[in-house]
Amino acid sequence: MKIRNAAQGDCTITKVSNLITIEELKQLYIQNNKDKRAVGLTVDRIRFFVMGKEMKNDLFVYSYEVNDNLTI
Repeated sequence: MKIRNAAQGDCTITKVSNLITIEELKQLYIQNNKDKRAVGLTVDRIRFFVMGKEMKNDLFVYSYEVNDNLTI
């Protein structure tokens, strides 16, 4: 899964289950980037968008029909 940060570029997270919540996905993003770019980042300070919609923390990845070809 590719996540794009306008200020810092793209990040790829592998082996993401569709059964995790968006909040858990944000935590994975922070963990993957804590040594590089995520200093001071918290889940409540991150907003993910896909296909023009903001992803809500309490929904699951499958709720947005995210596949490997989409960029968040």
